Amino acid sequence: MKKILAVDVHRLPTQASKVKFLYKQTPLSPIPEKELSHISQLKTSVDDMLNKMGFGPYQILCYLALGFILLTSGAEVVVLSFLVNILERDPQWMLSKVQLAGLSSSIFTGFLLGSSFSGKISDRFGRRQPLTPILLLIYIFGLLSATATRFTTLLFARTLYSVLLGLQFPMSYALLAEITPPLVRGKMLVLAGGFFSFGEIAVCLISIIYLDSPHSGNWRVLLAWIAQPAIICFLLTTKIVKESPRYQFLIQRDVRQGIALLEHIARTNNYRSPHSDAAQEAQASGIASSLSEKQKNGLNLWVLQQDPKASAGTIGSIKTLWVDEYKSISFIIWCVWLGLAVVYYGVRFILPGILETLEHSPMGSQSKALVYQAFITVFSEIPSVVLGYMLVDKSGYGRKKTLMICFVLGGVICMFVSLFNGYEILLLVTVARILINTCFTILIPYTAELYPTRMRTTGIGFADAFGRVGGILMPWIALSLKEINPLAPFVGFAGFCVLAAHCCRSLPYDTAGVHLDFQEEASQYHEMVCLSPVRWR
Repeated sequence: MKKILAVDVHRLPTQASKVKFLYKQTPLSPIPEKELSHISQLKTSVDDMLNKMGFGPYQILCYLALGFILLTSGAEVVVLSFLVNILERDPQWMLSKVQLAGLSSSIFTGFLLGSSFSGKISDRFGRRQPLTPILLLIYIFGLLSATATRFTTLLFARTLYSVLLGLQFPMSYALLAEITPPLVRGKMLVLAGGFFSFGEIAVCLISIIYLDSPHSGNWRVLLAWIAQPAIICFLLTTKIVKESPRYQFLIQRDVRQGIALLEHIARTNNYRSPHSDAAQEAQASGIASSLSEKQKNGLNLWVLQQDPKASAGTIGSIKTLWVDEYKSISFIIWCVWLGLAVVYYGVRFILPGILETLEHSPMGSQSKALVYQAFITVFSEIPSVVLGYMLVDKSGYGRKKTLMICFVLGGVICMFVSLFNGYEILLLVTVARILINTCFTILIPYTAELYPTRMRTTGIGFADAFGRVGGILMPWIALSLKEINPLAPFVGFAGFCVLAAHCCRSLPYDTAGVHLDFQEEASQYHEMVCLSPVRWR
């Protein structure tokens, strides 16, 4: 076996967090394919191939398809706020405080359970295979809750609905992260987070049409409309979305199927390898091949040199998140998600009451307060996506530093909110929500990139589960502080922002521009190896 070394592999660090920095500086990646045509086999990762294929029609279709279910997820919390207010006053329902609290808690608990089990399912059975039946069930239980005539039926349907939404969230983001080229992954996943914002906006627009006020109206039509994106996503996913090739390569260890999926992406994106053997192979077999033999052999070599733990029986287990350097990463990222959820949901939860108690405020009714809340929600979502898109891959910022800056600024503004009692609060809360929403849009891709494929969905799932724990704890924290002073909750939110910023600072590395699974790559990743060709048919 002859080896042509691109760098001195004996001087490469062994820790994944250190390998990353040298990896970005090696001359291997920028070399054009045509200049390597004399080498019979060059190790090629999935991310190398995705960068060559680019972000094309296949990725766009997948983002649009899965965007519909992300839209439904974003709409759920706003739907809950309208639903609780209406059912409390509807003469046919007149739910008690205990029943309303039970309904709200069951939905957050459902999210928690779904997120916790998502990794065990997805990392074992794939991203797409379990996702399609989940989408169909989301639609069915969404319609069931819209037609419920008893509280127990509504509670049952809405709880299962939230469990299913919790299941799909890590699967959807893991799949999108694994098919997106590293050069644009951060920006594209931030844009995917924009579907959450469009979901909230859609609820506000539908409520204007079908609700007489935030306390009355046809809530059944509202629930039915919000369930429709699930069936659209189901149909598009069945037709368009394929399994993640990275899952086939690294978990199933099915190189042939992984290459077939990459071939499908290449054909959809109109990519053809510039190597001469790809054209010769296509001419000889009569079958158009978008990848060359060198690329296929390189992918096989890359898979062989990945950590064999990817196929172990621990896949999908929380134990995988609690070993080696992932122990500290998991603990820190869970704290960040919990702190973010307390602030994200807390500002929305406490705002109507704050608006009602403003001195010299014309908003004397809760209806007006909810109108202002909806306005602030809609206004703050779009700028946060734009800000996240601009900063997530910007040199000098990236994921980690942007999170730290937004958390610190959000905390400072929350402190300022506690010092005012007039209309200034509206402006400050809007700016704070923009910053906190920006953290949310960036934290999702950051979490997906911190974990390798064998534990990615599990990592996202448990991180999101801790976010749901924050949502469950938030009312107790906010209401306890409100008894001290109506604006005291914002002091607490500022404290959680500072805590989250400190946790982000403690994370070992940024992931901007880094290939997925760099944690699993041996130091020999930087070698160019000459081997005899391998046939794939």
